[in-house]
Amino acid sequence: HVEALDRYLTFARESAIHNDMRVDLLIFRADQLRSSELHTEAIALYQEAVEVVQRAGLDRLPIVAYALEAAGIGWFHKREHQKALEAYGRALDIHRSTLADHQVLANSLSVIAYLNHLLTQYRSSEIAREEQIALLREVQPRSEALAFALTGLADTLQKVARYKESITHIEEARHILVSLHGGDNTLVGHTYLTEGIGWEGLEQFDASLASYAEAQRILEATEGERSASVAYAINNSGWVYRRLERHAESDAMFREAVAILEERLGPTHPNTVGGYINIGIASHLLGNHLEAIQWGM
Repeated sequence: HVEALDRYLTFARESAIHNDMRVDLLIFRADQLRSSELHTEAIALYQEAVEVVQRAGLDRLPIVAYALEAAGIGWFHKREHQKALEAYGRALDIHRSTLADHQVLANSLSVIAYLNHLLTQYRSSEIAREEQIALLREVQPRSEALAFALTGLADTLQKVARYKESITHIEEARHILVSLHGGDNTLVGHTYLTEGIGWEGLEQFDASLASYAEAQRILEATEGERSASVAYAINNSGWVYRRLERHAESDAMFREAVAILEERLGPTHPNTVGGYINIGIASHLLGNHLEAIQWGM
């Protein structure tokens, strides 16, 4: 089947009168390759489809936008985040020119905001998130999508030390999630993790510890006591105790978190390795210098 499709695609490439069919075949084959995680090959076909439409002057802007976003997904999987962002940016321009509905625009803006965040282009990420949120307030005012967008904006604002604003957004996100799912829900638990970072940034350490404790309580109830998310709540509490110079409590929490992370993620995972470093620092601050060296190694 695949060989026949490739032969037919070769024929379409050689026959200019089949441009529309060639575009459809290219997209179909690219989708197959993408589903098989052959991202390099899929990207090449999506790009070829775009070129055919543009060169032949076909009135198929929606399919161009689809191909660009699909190629963007491929670039993302290849960790080529700048190229993914460029592809999604071109697709967004098409959506705007064709007066796409608000949901389509919001979906594209969500990806663009995320990619900008990954590229540490925080102001661009913030702008995209704010536009996405404005659109969602119109079409999905009490939805998970809006809550996720608010959480994404909070994460970005924390990167530029705008902690008070981030807390405002995360509280709104949590209010939406609680109204949808109730208080003891995994998504709600994660909002407390984000909120704790905000309070810590404002040096409101009691509030930060309270947020992390609530995150731990909810996540233990919803994900289990040995989940990675629980470990992150414990680890973050350890960081607060370290800032308070309560090093014995900090050390104990780092060790508890690492035990879970080793079990859930393995000893070589970056988050587990970061936990080893945390224990090493805590050991050093407690005067256990040889142990600090061992953990640091």
